[in-house]
Amino acid sequence: MLDVRTRAMARVNAMVARRQEGRIAIIGAGFSGMAMAAALIEAVDHRLHIVMIEGNAARAGGLAFGRAHAGELLNVRARDLGLLASHPGDFADWLAGFTSGGAPTRDDLAAAGERFAPRAAFSDYLRRRFDELVSRSPHVTVETVREEAIGIARRPGGGFRVDLVSGLGVSVEAVVLATGYGEAQGRFGRSPFAGIEAAELENAGHIAIVGSGLSMVDTLLRLRAMGSRAEITVISRRGLMPQPHAPLSVRPPAWQVTEGVSLRVLYAELRRAVARAEAEGRPWQGEINRLRPFAQDIWRTLSEADRSRFMRHLRRIWDAHRHRLPAGQHARLMAEFDKPETCHRAGRVVAARPGQPARLEVVWRGESVPETLLADIVFDCSGHRPDMEAPLLRGLLREGLAVPDPLGIGLKVAPDGRVWVPDDDLSGLFAIGPLGQGSLFEITGVPEILGQTARAAETLRDLVAMRAAVRTA
Repeated sequence: MLDVRTRAMARVNAMVARRQEGRIAIIGAGFSGMAMAAALIEAVDHRLHIVMIEGNAARAGGLAFGRAHAGELLNVRARDLGLLASHPGDFADWLAGFTSGGAPTRDDLAAAGERFAPRAAFSDYLRRRFDELVSRSPHVTVETVREEAIGIARRPGGGFRVDLVSGLGVSVEAVVLATGYGEAQGRFGRSPFAGIEAAELENAGHIAIVGSGLSMVDTLLRLRAMGSRAEITVISRRGLMPQPHAPLSVRPPAWQVTEGVSLRVLYAELRRAVARAEAEGRPWQGEINRLRPFAQDIWRTLSEADRSRFMRHLRRIWDAHRHRLPAGQHARLMAEFDKPETCHRAGRVVAARPGQPARLEVVWRGESVPETLLADIVFDCSGHRPDMEAPLLRGLLREGLAVPDPLGIGLKVAPDGRVWVPDDDLSGLFAIGPLGQGSLFEITGVPEILGQTARAAETLRDLVAMRAAVRTA
C-alpha cells in the first residue's frame, strides 16, 4: 500500500511540476537564438523549458558564423565577443586557453583579446559554450525541433501556439523571433554564402559582385583562394569599401549625447571629431567606437524624416567606417584591386536577368543610360535585411500580432526586443537582433545583441513565472 501511495504522490508531484514549468519558444538557432537561450539560462531561477525551432541553418552561428569558409576572419576583435552579456570577452578567454593548451597567462589573454580569429573558431566556441551552459543548468531544459515554423497564433487562455510545417503545433507562454536575416533570395544573383563547384568556377571568365561590404570581401578573397583567374567586377552605388581597423583597439571617452539632436548636427560633429583626432595623431576609428554604444539612443531620438535621410544618403558611408576589416585583410583587398583583372566601379544595377551569361543593366556613376554587363556568375552582396516576405512574418503582420517599423525593413520593437503592438505592453512576443534594425538600427553586432537578450531575459523570466503561477492556481 505504501509503494502505491508513494508512486501516486510522485505522479501528482510530477504533474504539479509540469504545470509550474514555463515554456518559451525561440524560433531560430543562429547566434541571436543561442544568445537568447543562454541569457534565459542565466536569468531564471525556476523550471523553464526552451523549445528551439530551426528548420534550416546549422545551430552554431546561423548565417553570420555557421557558414564560415576556411580562411575567413572575424571583423571584430576577440575581446568584444562572447555568448553572455555578463561575461564580456569570454571568447578571448576561451581562445587563449585553447591556443595555450593549458592555463593562459596574462600575456596570452591580452594577445588573444586583440586577435581577429577565424569565423569557424567562433562557431566552435558558440557550440561548445552553449552545450556547457545547458548541461550545467539546474532549472532549464532545451529541446531542439528541426522543423520550420510557419505561423504563430494566440491561445485563448494566454500564450501562443507555434505552427510547424509538419502540421504539428508547440504551445508556449512566450515566443522569441530570432530568425536573423532569414533565407531571402538575392535580388541580383546568388547568395555569397552559396557553394560553387570547382568546374563552374574554372569555366567562368567574368564574375560580377554587386555590393562592396564585408560579404564582398569574403566572396572576392574566397574566389581567388579557390584559384579563380576570372575577371571580377565589383559594383556598388557609392564606390565605397570597408575601412581598416586601427592597429590596436581604441577605447576613447564616451560621446556626450544631447536629446533631440538632428542628423545634420550629429554628422557635422562626427566629421569635426574625426578631423580633430587625425590632426592630433589619434586613430579616427576611435571616434566611431565611442559613438557606437549610444547609437541606439541616438537613433530613437531622430525624427522619422532624419532616419529616412540617413538610410538614403549616409548609411553606406557609416557602414564602410563602422564595419571595418583587420588591417592585414584590408591590405590583401587593396592588393587585389591593384591587379588588372579585378576592378571596382560605382554604379546602380537597375535590372538583372539570369542566364548563361547573366545580364546586368547598370547605370554607371556620371551616366544616365544603362549599360549591359555580361557575367558568367553574379554574387549578390548588396546587403542583408530581414526577409519580410517569409510566411512566418507575413502571418504575424496579417494577424495584427506585429507591425512593421516605419522604414519597412523589420518589425517595430522596444529596446528589449518586445514586439510593439497597439494597446498591448506585454504580449509575450519578442524579436531579437536584425529584425529590430529599423527600430534600433545598431542591433546586428554581437555586443548589442547580447545586451538586448539580457534585457529580454529579465522581462521573459517575470512574464513566464507570472503565467505559470496563474496556471497552477
